[in-house]
Amino acid sequence: MDKRLLILGILLMIIGIYYSAYLYFSIPSSTNNMNENDITELLLDQRLNKDMAIIAGILFGMGFLMMLISFGNNRYRGNVSKKEKTIK
Repeated sequence: MDKRLLILGILLMIIGIYYSAYLYFSIPSSTNNMNENDITELLLDQRLNKDMAIIAGILFGMGFLMMLISFGNNRYRGNVSKKEKTIK
């Protein structure tokens, strides 16, 4: 297994989870007596938060994909097991 891809995949997954948790706990909320400008700004902030959560999910997915690629990478590199070397 390729260690660099595995480490990079795990790191991206951790960053995605951390960023997603941070965004979950910092959701903009409304208050009483908001005027039209405040409501518009609140809606824009909520949309930005949702878009950033999508990016955090993409980071997690890319990390998971890299981790899976690192496990399957050995088969295509031509590595031969020790048993096959001794038989030849």
